[in-house]
Formats: sequence, C-alpha cells, structure tokens
Amino acid sequence: MQDKCSIADQIRECREAIERQGWVVVEEFICFDEAKSGQSRLGRTGLDILVAHAQQKNKQFSARVP
Repeated sequence: MQDKCSIADQIRECREAIERQGWVVVEEFICFDEAKSGQSRLGRTGLDILVAHAQQKNKQFSARVP
C-alpha cells in the first residue's frame, strides 16, 4: 500500500539529512525496495545489498556518528 511518491520522498529526505550532517551521498549505495513493507526483511533485496556491504571487511562506505 505504498504511495508511488513515497520512495522518491524518502530518498529526498535522506539526502537532505545526509547533507545537513556534512556527509556525502554515494549514488551507488542508494538502494530501495519498491512496494515492500519496512516491517520485514523478507524480499528486501535493496536492504540486503546494503547490509552485505556494511559487513564487508574492506567497506566501500563508512559513517561517522557524532
């Protein structure tokens, strides 16, 4: 029951939050699972890709937490 604008809105809001922190958006790591609920990881290929990258020993991205 996800609104078609929801993904675009969420990506925009995340970009704005990232930029407010002074961080850099890495385009290749913008992943999403269209029409999937956030209540389960089942069938969440985009999320699975990000988790796999985060678990790599030589990470391709990092985050500084204030």
